[in-house]
Amino acid sequence: MSLVAATAKGVGLMSRVVSMEVAMRVVIDPVLCESNALCVGLAPSVFELDEDDTLAVLDERPEEDLRADVQAAAAACPKRAITVVDG
Repeated sequence: MSLVAATAKGVGLMSRVVSMEVAMRVVIDPVLCESNALCVGLAPSVFELDEDDTLAVLDERPEEDLRADVQAAAAACPKRAITVVDG
């Protein structure tokens, strides 16, 4: 393979766009949380109330397809105890 062909081939690889999803992390402030459970209704695969009626996060790093539900849960929290962090 010539240097020109190798360079062109390498440029072709560099020009491809790679789609990378930004992972999110769900954080609950236990001091603010009153276990109102609105989040449980909006994102039941991420939040639940345990046997003591304390909010539990089932998945701190939910899949990207749950982002809208998790953000809705955070927005609905009356005490603003839920934070969605990217990365």
